Amino acid sequence: MEDGGGGGDDISVDMQSLSVTGEGAEKKEEEQGIELDEEDVEEGVEDFSLSLVGRFLTDKVINFNAMKQTMAALWRPFMGVSIREVDGGLYIFQFFHEVDVNRVLEMSPVTFNNNLLILARMNGFTHPGDVPLFHFDIWVKVRSLCLVYDRRLAEKIGNEISHFIAADPNNRTWSKYMRVRVRLDVRNPLKKEIQLRKKQGEWFRPTLEYEKLPSFCYICGYLDHTERFCRSWLLTPGEVPQRQFEPELRASGHRNNLSIGARWLRDPLNLEGSSPGGIHSSDTASNSDNGRDT
Repeated sequence: MEDGGGGGDDISVDMQSLSVTGEGAEKKEEEQGIELDEEDVEEGVEDFSLSLVGRFLTDKVINFNAMKQTMAALWRPFMGVSIREVDGGLYIFQFFHEVDVNRVLEMSPVTFNNNLLILARMNGFTHPGDVPLFHFDIWVKVRSLCLVYDRRLAEKIGNEISHFIAADPNNRTWSKYMRVRVRLDVRNPLKKEIQLRKKQGEWFRPTLEYEKLPSFCYICGYLDHTERFCRSWLLTPGEVPQRQFEPELRASGHRNNLSIGARWLRDPLNLEGSSPGGIHSSDTASNSDNGRDT
């Protein structure tokens, strides 16, 4: 009985010892930890004031080295740029002067292999992954307005498209189009027209053309995929989904300038029977007298 009682006491003591030993280990671990001061934390935060966070609107793998070379050659920053990749398909574009940062943002939109690059400042965020990357700025031509130009009108139209940023200072009344800069949300489809009317007048629909518009889906108007990968194919198995958008949504460039000398060029196969550009000699003389081109 004594041995049994003694064994019971040993077990009891051992249990208590385990409890005490555990508490002691926790205390030792706490004592051995590193306690950070506010100064240590502040010094460890990277300065992102001249940096932009970016991601490409694609699921494709980006060739990092090729992208770095392309972006640097496109932007040509005065003070250079350092580009590095972080987790989750994010990139840090570190500049060294505010002028370069502003100029890069003004060049939006930019693409790499037709994939839109969305850029944003850190704006108080301490981690790049916390920065919302859903918006980019773009110039839009608003055609067939037939209205007297006013900046307030440009602002209203810009906000109707998405979010107004600026109006082209060269906008003029009765021009072929009004040019406004807006901020688009890639979570929304593009707009191909807006609806306007004067007071007590009839509605009319000016069409929109986007400058430097990256690849988009002609079926649904979203920018994060092309027509081939639109989920609308799942809704109509065996049928081709109907296009709701056309390539004309993308504003044409100035390639017609390649023919600016056409009126003075002559067909080498018919030099004797034609004047430059099909213009008669009498017309040429008349234009010279008037001091202007027709």
